[in-house]
Amino acid sequence: MGIYSSPQALLVVLAVSAQGWEKVPAIPAGRRAEYFLLEDDGAYRFGYDTGEGQSAAVRADQNNQVQGQYSYVDSVGKRVSVAYTAGDSGFVPRLEEGETGPSPVGGSGK
Repeated sequence: MGIYSSPQALLVVLAVSAQGWEKVPAIPAGRRAEYFLLEDDGAYRFGYDTGEGQSAAVRADQNNQVQGQYSYVDSVGKRVSVAYTAGDSGFVPRLEEGETGPSPVGGSGK
């Protein structure tokens, strides 16, 4: 059994040429997926979506200047999203107001 032997849908992209950045497939809502893209110059992208309300996406250039976002559903069912930049000016987060999402696993959704 390998690390990716679970029954969930999983997308892993290991490397893409410079022209391939725009060919990254969209992750359908409600599907579990992850990806990692590495450029020859060191730039990269990665992200995941659990299909259960947690997701993240990160993009960095060859100088490791990062733009990213992550989100999750809190204990009362509200989606929490944080967008951020990181690099020469430090880590700069920005909280984005969310909508009510699916009830957390094991939660009552109240």
